[in-house]
This record gives sequence, C-alpha cells and structure tokens, in this order.
Amino acid sequence: MRPQWLLLITAAGLAAGAQEPDPDRRDLDRLQGTWRVVSLVADGKPVPAEAIARARFVFQGKKLMTQEGDKKISEGFVRLDSRRKPATIEISPEWLPERGKTTRGIYAFEGDVLKLVLSPVGEEPPAAFASPIGSGHAFFTLKREGR
Repeated sequence: MRPQWLLLITAAGLAAGAQEPDPDRRDLDRLQGTWRVVSLVADGKPVPAEAIARARFVFQGKKLMTQEGDKKISEGFVRLDSRRKPATIEISPEWLPERGKTTRGIYAFEGDVLKLVLSPVGEEPPAAFASPIGSGHAFFTLKREGR
C-alpha cells in the first residue's frame, strides 16, 4: 500500500509543476533580440525619422542595451509585470550617473512590433499608450530585427 501512496504523491507533485509558464518569463523571452525604433513621440512631439534611423534596443536575458548604430548608449536591467494591465516594465540603468534611477513604463506586443511608453525617471508608469504634451512620456514603436 505504501508504494501506491508514494506514486500518487509524486504524480500530484509533477502535475502541480506542469502549470502554465510564468507570464513574465514568457514576455521576457519574447523581448529577446534586437528591436529597431520605427517611431518615437517624445512629450507629445513626433521625433523625425532621420533622428531615430539608427536607434536600437537590444534585450539579452534581463539586460537592455540601447544603441545608436554600433555605439552603445546605455545599459541596464529590466523587470516585467505582465499581470498588470497594461503590462509594465521597469528599467534600471547600470551606468553612472543614471545608476539607481528607475524608469517605469508600459508595453504591448503586436506580432513583431513592440509598443513601449516610458515615464520620466522616478514617476509611475503611464496609464495609456500615448505621449501627451507636457507628460514627459516617450512612446516608442519598435520592430523586431532578424527574424
């Protein structure tokens, strides 16, 4: 009788471990790779295409690197909360003088397009995918490269 109980307990433990994958991990996996900035609205004003033509966001694990062509502009760590609606992202820069100054935002995937709106440092994440004049928000539309 004892081996049957042990088998049942083991099976129940395996079934519990086979739950739905962590949604934050799933979104982090979707972020991996290089994203080209295709549009940017900063504080309600569209940024000219030529100003963002070489801008890239590169996600590797929990790290985010921003680039202008081959030049690294910044690097930091990301933390996601996909349970919130809209899903939120926190970016913590790794380099001084920005180190310790967290930027919060919201994000959404639309196929190979990533919509990302960031608030000014230290502020709460935006409530909507917009960058109204006077908000200080930056609304990025990014397109995945290389897939």
